[in-house]
Amino acid sequence: MKKIILALATALLISGTAFAGRSGFEAGVAYGNISFIDKNNFRTHIDVSGWGFEVGYYQSLLPFVGLQGNIFCVFPGSVKHTVNGGSASDISASYKSPYFATGEAMVMLNLPIAILDLRAGAGISYTMHDAETKLNSTKFVSHYFAVPVSVAAAIHLGGFGLKAGCDMNFVFSKYITQDNKTEKVENDNFNTFIILPYVALTFNF
Repeated sequence: MKKIILALATALLISGTAFAGRSGFEAGVAYGNISFIDKNNFRTHIDVSGWGFEVGYYQSLLPFVGLQGNIFCVFPGSVKHTVNGGSASDISASYKSPYFATGEAMVMLNLPIAILDLRAGAGISYTMHDAETKLNSTKFVSHYFAVPVSVAAAIHLGGFGLKAGCDMNFVFSKYITQDNKTEKVENDNFNTFIILPYVALTFNF
C-alpha cells in the first residue's frame, strides 16, 4: 500500500511539473487594436489600432494555474468609427490618438501542449488612452479600470515566441484628465466595455 501511495505521489509530482507551464519574462513588438464599445449598441464602436510593444511575465503556481502580468503600449496608425454595424469611417484626421497603454494582472488557467501554451483567465486592468480632437483642439487622457477576461495562445521556439490573444474588459470606473484636472465620468456611452485583440512577436527569457 505504501509503495502504491509513493508511486501515485511521484506520478503526481512529475505530471505537475510537466503541466505547470513556462514561467518567465517576455518582451517584443506587438500589433494591437482597442475597441471602445457603445454600451447602448454593441455595433457602434471606436477602433484605435497600430504597432507598439508588449512586456509580460508568467509565474506558474500549480499545475495548470499561474499568475500573469502584461503591459501593452500601442502607437496608433488609425482611428475608425463604426456606427450601428455600418462601414467604418476613418476619423484619424479629426481625432488624434498618440498612444494607448494597458496593464493587466490576472490569474490564468494554462494548458501547455508541446511548444504551445493555451491560457484563459481574469483579473484587473488599467488602460490609459491619450487623445485629441481637432475640432475644438481638446486634449484629454482617459483612464479605465476594468475586469479583463482573457484568452491567449503562445508558441515557444527557443528564445522566441509568437503570441496572440483577446482581452475583453468590463469597465467599472472611468476618469478623464483634462486641463490638469481629473474627474470621474458617470454618463458616457463608451465607459462600459473594451475589447483588445493583439498579436506579438516576443523574446522569451
